[in-house]
Amino acid sequence: SGKLPEFNFIALNGMEMRSPFDSYVKFWEALSGTMKERLSAGAAAAKLEEFFGDGERTNKNEDRSKKPITVLMLDEIDYLVTKKQTILYNFFDWPLRATNARLIVIGISNTINLPERLSLKLQSRLGGERCHFKSYTVDETVAILKTRLDGDASQVFDDDAIKFASRKTGNLSGDIRKAFQMCKVAAQNTLDDYASGRRRIIEGSHPKVKISDVQRGSRDMYTSIIHKA
Repeated sequence: SGKLPEFNFIALNGMEMRSPFDSYVKFWEALSGTMKERLSAGAAAAKLEEFFGDGERTNKNEDRSKKPITVLMLDEIDYLVTKKQTILYNFFDWPLRATNARLIVIGISNTINLPERLSLKLQSRLGGERCHFKSYTVDETVAILKTRLDGDASQVFDDDAIKFASRKTGNLSGDIRKAFQMCKVAAQNTLDDYASGRRRIIEGSHPKVKISDVQRGSRDMYTSIIHKA
C-alpha cells in the first residue's frame, strides 16, 4: 500500500557503553517502555531472548505481519565486538528467529571492512545491503566543530586552531571523533597551562586555544596511541 507501518525506534551507541554487555541492559531498558526495567546484563539478555527468540508463539494462528516492530539502530558497533562475538551475533540473529515480535537491526560502523573481519558464523547473520558514507570534508568538519562548541567558538578557539584540527582529521581518517578528541585534549592542556601559571592571561582577555595547542594535543593523542599499542 506504500504506507510505512508503525514501529518502535531504539538507538544505541556502542561507544557510550562501559562494557559491550551493557548493550543488553540498555536495549531491554528501552524496550520495556514506561517500566524502564534495569536488569543485569545476563538477566537482560535472557529477557531479550524470551522476547525475540524462537520460542512457542503466543497464538499460532495470529498473522505475523501484525506483530509489533522494533527498529534497533546500533551505532559504533565496532565497540560491541568481543572475543567470542556473541553480542553482535545475538543482535543480528534475533531478527531471523523472532516469532512473538519483529526486529530490524541497522548496524553502523566506522570500520568499512568490519563485516569481513568478523567470524563466518556472525557474517551469516548479517544482511547483504550496505550503505557507504563519505568522510567529512575539511569545511564540513569546521562547521560541525563550531556548532558543537558552546556559545561563540571564536571566544574559545582561534579559527586557525579549528581549521588545523579539521585538516589533521581529514588527512588521517575523516573520523569526526578524532577532531573532537583533539580539541578536547588541546582545551584541557590550555586550561592546565593557565592554572599552573605557565601561561598568563592578558588583562581584559580570557584563555584561548591556539593552533599550537591543537598541534600539541595532536601529538599527545598520537603518543598515547603508541604507548597503548
